[in-house]
Amino acid sequence: MMENDADGFNLAYKLKNDKTYWDIPIVILSGWTDHLKEKSSSFEFVMGRDWPAVEEIKKHASLAHIGEVVERVLA
Repeated sequence: MMENDADGFNLAYKLKNDKTYWDIPIVILSGWTDHLKEKSSSFEFVMGRDWPAVEEIKKHASLAHIGEVVERVLA
C-alpha cells in the first residue's frame, strides 16, 4: 500500500542512490502511465531523470509475463 502515487518511485530512486543496494535490479510493476493525464504533477519528478528500474511491467500483466521478466533480469 502506498501513501501517495509516487511512493514506489521514491523508494526505487533511494535504492539506486544507496551504494548498499544500487546493484540490486529493480522491476517496477505499475500502471502509472495510465494516470499521467490526471496526475501528472505526482510524476513530474520522474520525467527527465535516469530510470531507476531495469524493467517496467504494466499492471495487470499475467503471472507468466512477470515470471519471464524476473527470470530475464536475474539471468
